Amino acid sequence: MNLDRKSHNKWIIFSSLGWLFGVLLTLIFSVSFDAFGIEGLQFFMAIGMGLGMGYMQWRFLDAHIKISKQWIFYLTIGLTIPFLILDLIKQFIYFQPNALLIALCISLGSIISGILQIRLIKPYIKSNISWILFSFLGWTLAGLSIFSVDYTHHISDHNLTLFFINLLALLAGGPIVGLITRLGFR
Repeated sequence: MNLDRKSHNKWIIFSSLGWLFGVLLTLIFSVSFDAFGIEGLQFFMAIGMGLGMGYMQWRFLDAHIKISKQWIFYLTIGLTIPFLILDLIKQFIYFQPNALLIALCISLGSIISGILQIRLIKPYIKSNISWILFSFLGWTLAGLSIFSVDYTHHISDHNLTLFFINLLALLAGGPIVGLITRLGFR
């Protein structure tokens, strides 16, 4: 699939909408788990982001290359595996995962997803390695944009300013993933 400038922009838009959808699903899952007294787990975040982003990216890809809905499953399962392992380990060893460990899970999940997705898009990407690399870079940098919220208090003491800076940092993930992963297509 040769993406022209217009298609590149659409990929970024669909990825951004997928990010928003993923955030919404993550909030719904979080509230649902909390309602049942299940707290401190991370895997539902990966499921929400995988489903949201996977669905919107699939919509774009299906319009261009008629791709299988497995795209949604591959992204969701790839992102979820490291977080599920982390949550299982937490059941046996008490610890609170820090930002670095969560970032590692995001990075590992992006690699797993990238490997799984290759089966569906092999004829349309530059190379297997480049797709995995761009998936890794996109998701890792998107994750870091979220973690930057922990440091924005150094920028300003004004609450309204911080609100908008933090909102921008949280919403930047979708465009970041879209901007970087589009480079993996031919």
